[in-house]
Amino acid sequence: MKSWIEKRQHKREALRIAATAVMQDGLVRQDVLVVNLSRSGAMVELCESIDLSDDFTLLFNHSLEPCHVVWRQAQFAGVQFSHVMTDEQQSHFDSSQIVDVVQDEPVRQVPRGH
Repeated sequence: MKSWIEKRQHKREALRIAATAVMQDGLVRQDVLVVNLSRSGAMVELCESIDLSDDFTLLFNHSLEPCHVVWRQAQFAGVQFSHVMTDEQQSHFDSSQIVDVVQDEPVRQVPRGH
């Protein structure tokens, strides 16, 4: 069995923030939930069974973040932002939105090829 190697460069924070995935130049919008967030990416939970584009814009908390899907499993997807968030962008998150801080914890491996 392969051991999982953590590749993230930034600390993740567990959140529950309503967001919108904006696809096809704004013609398609889908509600999602940001369940964890770092300066360079996020994990989102799809609110409905949709075909999430590989590249889309994540609209949340007064922020537009172009992103790319790096993994998918069931109703979850991991996305990498096109640009690392600045301290100012990250400061927009209200502490009441943060459920728990996830640090130095092994990430569960997502099965591939399903």
